[in-house]
Amino acid sequence: MTKEQKAAFIAELDAMTQKQRHAFLDNLIRTEQNKRDLRLKLLAILDNFQFSFSRELFIDTNGNHERVVDLILKGKVEPGQSLEPGQSGVVFRYAFENPSKEHYYESDSVLLDRAIEWFGGVIEKSERLTSGNVSHQGATIRAFAKNCVEFINLHRMKK
Repeated sequence: MTKEQKAAFIAELDAMTQKQRHAFLDNLIRTEQNKRDLRLKLLAILDNFQFSFSRELFIDTNGNHERVVDLILKGKVEPGQSLEPGQSGVVFRYAFENPSKEHYYESDSVLLDRAIEWFGGVIEKSERLTSGNVSHQGATIRAFAKNCVEFINLHRMKK
C-alpha cells in the first residue's frame, strides 16, 4: 500500500460513521483473502482510529498494534462489541475463552522469544529507576519479573 493509497483508505474510513467503520472492519477481517493487504489495512486502521482492547490482550501485547494485528491474522483475536454499559464501539479481545490457557501451547521458540522480550522490558523499566521512585519502580519490576517466572514455570510443567 503506497502512501497515497493509505491516505485515501483512511479518508474513506474517516468519512464513515463509527458504526459503519466498525461494520467495515468486521467485514474486512472476515473477507480479505490477501494477508499482506489485510495486515497493512489493519495497521492503518488501528494507527488512525481509536479502538479498545480487552485487559488481557492489552497486557499481553503492551498495546502494540503490530502484535495485535499478528494475533488477528492468526485467528486468536477478533473484534466484538463493548460489554461496558454506556460504552459503544469495538473491542478487540481473544477469540477463545481463556487466553492464559492458550499460551500453554506455545512452542519453546515462541516462549523464548517472549522471554527475551520480557527481559528487554525489565531493562527498560530499570533504566527509569531513580532514587526518587525506587519504592514504586522497584515494586513494578519485581511484580513483572514474578509474573514472567510464573508463566515460564507453568509452560515448563505442561510437558
